[in-house]
Amino acid sequence: MKQAFLFISLGVILCGCNTTHIIKPNLESRYLSDEELPKLTATKPLALKNASLNTVEMQLCSYDRYYLVFGKLFDFTNSALGTVKNALERKSVVIDEKADKILELSVYEADCMPETWTFKTVIGLRIRTGDGVEMVCKGDAHIFNAFATAVGFEQAINDSVRQMLNDKYIINYIEK
Repeated sequence: MKQAFLFISLGVILCGCNTTHIIKPNLESRYLSDEELPKLTATKPLALKNASLNTVEMQLCSYDRYYLVFGKLFDFTNSALGTVKNALERKSVVIDEKADKILELSVYEADCMPETWTFKTVIGLRIRTGDGVEMVCKGDAHIFNAFATAVGFEQAINDSVRQMLNDKYIINYIEK
């Protein structure tokens, strides 16, 4: 029995342990407070579209090659769209998928990296308006440890959406 324990322990030490974590953003996290949002007076409905083409699960990051994080950028974009929809509806903006005014969103980057005492998650959100203007917002969040990566990505999504909704061009586009 003692030899079996030593053999297993030695195998774990030599081979290491590998943890795979698959991230799907939490639907309840898609909320920005009213203080974080601009005042809007929209006169026309707005359509929101997921422009992400990446529906394949991919490795987003790894920590010390033993903790692997996977996710779909399409799911991250859906989470960003949910945040935008929730925020705009609370500001009395009508969301209608058949509207002439369109905001197309796509998360094109999701990354996480260790820092000195924390971990940083980054989301790159590409926005394209119906009149052809493209812009990019990069949101980030700092988390205490690698096991909170999902929360970090959710906070980074909210940060990028907050930046987008407070951009003067986007505000003017929604209001015109």
